[in-house]
Amino acid sequence: MIKALGVNICWICGEHIDLTLPPSHAKGWTMDHVQPVSLRPDLAMDLRNIREAHRDCNGKRGANVNVNLGRGASRDW
Repeated sequence: MIKALGVNICWICGEHIDLTLPPSHAKGWTMDHVQPVSLRPDLAMDLRNIREAHRDCNGKRGANVNVNLGRGASRDW
């Protein structure tokens, strides 16, 4: 299962995803397609096109490919 193999970090906001939350929870785990399926149906099952996200981050992003990754996506080096 992809969920068990991930790093549990939302690729959109950069924050931790609590796997104990149900999938219906706003901060629950969901798969997000980097290139939205509505625009690239050929990549729907391509694992290179899938990232972990919070349900609410995924929903807010929608089919926007120019997503602002937020403050948590980049680390201070």
